[in-house]
Amino acid sequence: MLENLTFKFRYPCVLDLKMGTRQYGDDAPESKRKSQTAKAANTTTITLGVRLAGMQVYNKEKKCYHCRNKYYGQKLTEEGFKETLWQFLHNGHRVRLDIAESIISKLEELRAIISKLDSVRFFTSSLLIIYDGYDPYSVKLNQRERECERERETKDVDTNRVKKRPDSRADDGNSPRDNWPSKESCPPSLGAKHPAYMRDTPTTGGGKAPREQISRNEGEPPYKAKGRHRNRNYKPPIDIRLIDFAHATHKGMGDSKVYSGPDEGIMLGLESLGKIFTDIRETFDH
Repeated sequence: MLENLTFKFRYPCVLDLKMGTRQYGDDAPESKRKSQTAKAANTTTITLGVRLAGMQVYNKEKKCYHCRNKYYGQKLTEEGFKETLWQFLHNGHRVRLDIAESIISKLEELRAIISKLDSVRFFTSSLLIIYDGYDPYSVKLNQRERECERERETKDVDTNRVKKRPDSRADDGNSPRDNWPSKESCPPSLGAKHPAYMRDTPTTGGGKAPREQISRNEGEPPYKAKGRHRNRNYKPPIDIRLIDFAHATHKGMGDSKVYSGPDEGIMLGLESLGKIFTDIRETFDH
């Protein structure tokens, strides 16, 4: 399914979130209920109504994917979860505030819809957030850096020529070089190190998959995207959707237990996500 959803993206950035405060269905055996309740109590499931199940985000500077798995998500505190969402928006050059704005808008729309769904419960459902890691802004910035570098090189060559020809008129104060941009006018490199894309020390335990980031080559993302966009004015699309309804229930399904009102657990999760992404936007929107 992920290949179908990411087909239209050049560098698919994917956030997989377990939603709600309850992670078992009405048909779950008692052992399952106890284990899931205990797991939820030690994660952000209870406090935020959402837990990280997986993530991959494209790092433009290193040309690789920064990834996290569900075991990493189970260890996150509230602050750690917020930091992870920040990492999801950071491409190695900048925080994608344009993406944050779209996510906030779509989360508000989804929350408004679910608030009107009486008796529906989305037990064990997940929320997928997908956007394109291709960043036209960074492409233009890199082009400007290259242009400035070429201008500096041309200026250096011309300066050397003047030194070799002391009788040249190039230094009469009317040289076209006086109008060229100085070195200081060129944009600086944005390749500052940050935990959002620094490598972590792999750790394993209990026979489970390693809690580590997995970096892959540019052409080999974990969720491959075959689609390509060549429009220079291309704006990366964003896809947000609820998935996994195997244990969902609502009035009229014939289940033994019928609920009333909207699903408060998933409403809490959507509200938490909206607040976190809004905080990120306000913090970095200068």
